[in-house]
Amino acid sequence: MTEHASSLVNGKQLDLSVSSLNSLASAPNTGKKFFDPYGWMGMSEKEPIDILRVVLDDPALNELVRPAASELTIHRRILHHMVCNIILPRTEKFDYITFLDMFVMYCLITRTPMNLGHLMLNHMKAATEKKKQGLPYGMFFTHMFHVFEVEMTGEVQEKPKDSKEYNKKTLRLMGFVQNDDGEWVKKGVVTPKKGGSDSEDEEEADTERTPRGNRTPLGSKHPFLLLHC
Repeated sequence: MTEHASSLVNGKQLDLSVSSLNSLASAPNTGKKFFDPYGWMGMSEKEPIDILRVVLDDPALNELVRPAASELTIHRRILHHMVCNIILPRTEKFDYITFLDMFVMYCLITRTPMNLGHLMLNHMKAATEKKKQGLPYGMFFTHMFHVFEVEMTGEVQEKPKDSKEYNKKTLRLMGFVQNDDGEWVKKGVVTPKKGGSDSEDEEEADTERTPRGNRTPLGSKHPFLLLHC
């Protein structure tokens, strides 16, 4: 895992570290350090199944799987969307939850402190190693260049677009619809109306997440199981 990086930008040498990135982001230079897109390194004190249960909001889960984003509850789906666009921005599709997404979501849900600067630095390094990956944190870099007084003469300045809010349109694009009771449920899932004769057990069955048969089981040799090391 990377702790330092340097770059020459318009004749200005920039030496970045985890602590300097945290300072620029107004984040504490503390918290858990982890970055392994293909395994559980850095979270070795937790069982993989426990992390999955939290992320999927499914305490009864007893099988290690690689979940799809469509399996998430509405609140978890929004959180995953935020992780993919803000904390670990990337240009690829968000259909599946990466191992790193899971770590970050687990920390956010359980309020486990994580080191943002460490995540950012390693995410930037990983992006430069991929041919088709767009470089992340564009607006953050603009802020950083101003702080370090990098010469920007001749650069075309673009006004940032208005921030997008999560609204009904966003939820519909994520595959959720509003039922007769005003609740947001997954498209195609029918829920009984409140006050009906259906029992609570039947209601839970109707609102169950994507069937586990659609999930991808993880074999014993899958890097998903590298937690115990």
